[in-house]
Amino acid sequence: MPINNIWLKTKRLIIYHPNKDHFDLYQELLRNAEVTKYIFDPKNEYDIKSDFDIVMSQYTKHGYSVSPIFKSDSLEFIGRAGFVNKTYNNKEYICLSYLLLPKFWNKGYASEAVKEIINFGFNHLNQDEILVYINVSNLASQKLLQKFNPKLIDKIEHLNMSFFRYLLTKNIKNNHL
Repeated sequence: MPINNIWLKTKRLIIYHPNKDHFDLYQELLRNAEVTKYIFDPKNEYDIKSDFDIVMSQYTKHGYSVSPIFKSDSLEFIGRAGFVNKTYNNKEYICLSYLLLPKFWNKGYASEAVKEIINFGFNHLNQDEILVYINVSNLASQKLLQKFNPKLIDKIEHLNMSFFRYLLTKNIKNNHL
């Protein structure tokens, strides 16, 4: 990976800007039933290609999207995270999204990536609010999100699943992550 393709860096992670060479990595992630069990059924190549085209289009238009995450010491792919655009109550929001491969769960990588991405949203994209959807059965993601003082907005049904909709608000605690 060229160094100029880096979007964000943490102590243990490198988050790259998405590019067309990342398609196979996204495919590996979105075909994994354990990864997608809280958001949708594993996808086929056509659906993954359509989703990836949306990722690249959003990145081209806005300069952000969901981006591949690698361990900085080995450059091993661990997942993807970033922002997608969502409309809620006739207002456009950036919406936090993250997925990790199962072998990287419970190691603090999601917290580390999410913290850096939220910080970017508040302090570089100058957002006052960030939307987050979490499946009601995904207790690990709910626990992770509690670190950022979310406000529960409501519970919705989507794709035959139930999700909590949260709002993160820029404040003193979240402003200095």
